[in-house]
Amino acid sequence: MESLHISSASEQTAHYLREQLIRKAWVDTMPGGPELASQLGVGRMTIEAALSMLESEGLLVPQGPGRRRRIELPEKMAQPARLRVAILLYEASDQSLDYLIDSKNKLEAAGHSVFYAPGSLTEIKMDVKRLARMVEKTEADAWVVVAGSAEVLQWFQQQEPPVFAVFGRRREQKIAGISPDKMPAIVEATRRLIELGHQRIVLLSSLLNVSNPGGAGAAFLDALSA
Repeated sequence: MESLHISSASEQTAHYLREQLIRKAWVDTMPGGPELASQLGVGRMTIEAALSMLESEGLLVPQGPGRRRRIELPEKMAQPARLRVAILLYEASDQSLDYLIDSKNKLEAAGHSVFYAPGSLTEIKMDVKRLARMVEKTEADAWVVVAGSAEVLQWFQQQEPPVFAVFGRRREQKIAGISPDKMPAIVEATRRLIELGHQRIVLLSSLLNVSNPGGAGAAFLDALSA
């Protein structure tokens, strides 16, 4: 097992400054130590140690006493390409959801151009042919798909642009994404309702397919029959 390394204050500061250099927070020359110390709220010695680290990495070049260090950013460390990211919503009103607003803001803060697709999944009725036509007409380098069906995500999986799934039927797909694990909560709630004597228990889900209920639906049915 490797030993744990805890970064020093100067190493943490160097890491932050390195990221800012990559983001082109400064152009041509680096602000002086006193100015950076004031901006970051750290000591002069910490700043100077961090700047020395960046000099040793070749990112900064000293210009002599009283002169700012010159920035020499290698081409391989240049800011990543600015992507056009299309967000495909489940329905148009999802634009007001906090987590989508936050995600959009963070992508834009990272330098990407983010916009909502011209139609939602409910508007095209999860139809893959209509989806293909919409994607073809949309100039996007990457896609974020919200609550996509298995068919929709399977189609995206076969396309060239990268896609990230938010919720939806992604368990069956080899696709990057995120979603809460609802099954334990559904099972626990169903069992509790049964213990309380309830018999007519219904699971409402816009994505539930009776013939193929999927993970959450199957867990619900198993809890009912247990």
